[in-house]
Amino acid sequence: MNIKANMRVDFDSIKNTSTVATGWVEIEGIFKFPVSVRKWFDDKSGKEMMFVSYPQRKDGDRYSGVVYPHDREVRNEIDRVVLDVTKEKLFAESVPDVNIDDVRITPLNQKTDSVVQKLGIASVKMYGMTVNGIVIKEGRKGRFVQMPQYQTQGQYRDTVYGVTAAIQRKIEERV
Repeated sequence: MNIKANMRVDFDSIKNTSTVATGWVEIEGIFKFPVSVRKWFDDKSGKEMMFVSYPQRKDGDRYSGVVYPHDREVRNEIDRVVLDVTKEKLFAESVPDVNIDDVRITPLNQKTDSVVQKLGIASVKMYGMTVNGIVIKEGRKGRFVQMPQYQTQGQYRDTVYGVTAAIQRKIEERV
């Protein structure tokens, strides 16, 4: 069965609610429905657990399921896909300690007519490695960092980059 999940994690709300993520599940490219991942505390194991919550509607004083898998194997597969995607999103936004030993910046005094100006080139030393050629630029929305790139078939690709968006932001902040 082809099951796709597109989940969004809101880190600000995780602290205040039991909802960890919300999103959509698509089955066989035929139909979609919303789901949420919720957390609860298991007293027996002492661990925080997660489960997939399927859409419901209120009928008077009760709630009834709008969409739910009646087959145990289908439910397990949907839950697995949704929880895997959610854990991936959680990891992508978690920021481990990034130990940057040294940052060296060479300023550039190049004024051009371009909207985006190159301000400097940086080298970063971390984990016994040196990354050269990090370009510091300024555009309409402010300063940003461009990791070293190469061009292939008319497209630019990063040569080196942080594994997650959070780590990439950490490097950019330090530079």
